[in-house]
Amino acid sequence: MEFSNSSVENSLDSALLTGDSFNLRSLERHTISWKQAVIHLIKANIGTGILALPFAFQKAGIVIGPVSMSLICLAAFWSIRSLVKSNHLLKIISRNEKLDYGELMFTAFKYSRFNVFRKYPNSGRFLVDLFLVLTQLGFCSVYFVFIATNIENSLPESTQMYIKEKMEQLETIGIHFQLQTYIVLALFLPILFLSWIRNLDQLAKLMMVANISMLLGFLLIFMAIFQGLRSNHKGYNYTCTLQSFLSFFGSAFYTVEGIGIVLPLENKMRHPEQYMHVINFGFLGIFSLFVSFGFIGYYSFGNLIHESISENIQNQVVGDIEKLLICFSVYLSYSIQLYVAVTIILPIFERVFRNVGTEYLREIILRTLLVILTCVVAVTVNELDIIISMVGAMASCSLAIIFPAIINLLTLHHEMRLTATRCALYILIDIILIAAGIFGGCSGTYVSFKSLISLNSTTTVELLSVNM
Repeated sequence: MEFSNSSVENSLDSALLTGDSFNLRSLERHTISWKQAVIHLIKANIGTGILALPFAFQKAGIVIGPVSMSLICLAAFWSIRSLVKSNHLLKIISRNEKLDYGELMFTAFKYSRFNVFRKYPNSGRFLVDLFLVLTQLGFCSVYFVFIATNIENSLPESTQMYIKEKMEQLETIGIHFQLQTYIVLALFLPILFLSWIRNLDQLAKLMMVANISMLLGFLLIFMAIFQGLRSNHKGYNYTCTLQSFLSFFGSAFYTVEGIGIVLPLENKMRHPEQYMHVINFGFLGIFSLFVSFGFIGYYSFGNLIHESISENIQNQVVGDIEKLLICFSVYLSYSIQLYVAVTIILPIFERVFRNVGTEYLREIILRTLLVILTCVVAVTVNELDIIISMVGAMASCSLAIIFPAIINLLTLHHEMRLTATRCALYILIDIILIAAGIFGGCSGTYVSFKSLISLNSTTTVELLSVNM
């Protein structure tokens, strides 16, 4: 069987973007250079999360925000390096050349010196897969809210007035929704049809268009940032409450979107021994961009910053074009994010409903159910900063910090070259990362849910007052 250059490249791009190690293994004839690996790493980590960073910096303050983000990026950088090192060691021990994230946790449990872990290696894999699914479905819900928010802000005033008149008519029969909710519901069918695309080559072509659209949108955002630097009419937060800082914590971890492709990317390296240089160069650049973009974005607009910096472009025409480009890119990216969750859930779904229809029909049903679920979450949590903070604190934090530290702890005893002092230092660092990750993740999740409950309570009171 011969592969054409275009089809191989498209399949490879899809596999790297989705973190799908199975698809990567089917392309053994194709390998990538370290430069290509860096590009894929950057593409996977630059998304909607970075657009919300300036608003996150507002929550933490102009001083605490950059410092805290730098520490978070440093912790994530250490954890990613530990994950890659553990992967190298466990591949040798298990004699398995290619491990994905779930398999790595399984192997770490299996070859641990502690009996409690060795007895339940499948639990480790289940945890990783669970949080990967939560993260990817969380991204999908964010995409719903992000697109709806930008469409609402881009509608002409006359159109908004017309829609509100229709909404008032619906309120007379007891239907009370915000405009953004109607937009989310209107997006359901277009996103559903897109999610039914199962071919990775077709998804890769869509991602190429999405990347170009995202790049053009970011160019317009950078132009707006530089224009904002000239303005003097802005204030800044210099301190923050614990609640606002924990909300910042979740938003900061949400930006680390590409943790799922770290291991599959190494599996396709032409020279895997160069991969640590890719990690060093790629993530140092990415994390530097996160800190600088968040700080400069907040510094440019101050407390006038919106939940997404894309809403701060003052020129109406340029702003609408930028929103259209970013939203189009996010729309096309939805199916890629969903694909990861589908690949994890589908085998279980097949076993449970093996007597229902054909294999194709079962997958379409699963994809439809997942789109419905993400749409419901988007309708329920219709505030962009809340849902980003919730996903970041609840799932992304575990994948980026906690799980790599656990894997490293369970594999350190296999590393013969470590001195007792360095081993003790690594154990201490891992324990600190796990403790900080659990505290920050649980607290951030609690704060996000508290904000959500408070928001829904306020909305309920408003609706009751309208009905009275």
